[in-house]
Amino acid sequence: HDRWRSFKLGVRAYKSIDPIIISLTVLGRKNRSKTQHNIKEGDQITVSPALYFTINDEITLNWGMSGQYIATSYRNGRLSSLSRRMVSFNMGIGYMIEYDWTMSVTSTMSDNNVGVSIQSEYQF
Repeated sequence: HDRWRSFKLGVRAYKSIDPIIISLTVLGRKNRSKTQHNIKEGDQITVSPALYFTINDEITLNWGMSGQYIATSYRNGRLSSLSRRMVSFNMGIGYMIEYDWTMSVTSTMSDNNVGVSIQSEYQF
């Protein structure tokens, strides 16, 4: 019995030069072969640089992009899907409701897709 199917590891680094924050996130995902069905999903790597601009103590604007590479996948030793590369761009706004509670709205655009996400974060 397989104990794990995939493993993700990421690192984020940032530099603050008031009122700008420059950020870089790198994320890797290693997929384990599923011997039961003889499936090998492609491993992934994502690189996401971003730029944040603080308007005031409560409002922050952000812009960024994400580049993702997904390796070739196999099923029963045969090609299941080719490797692929994707790029998406995003921009958004964040609002600090209280010192430990923030809300943000971000739009993401890629090839033929457009999406909007709303996120709430509370720090304990």
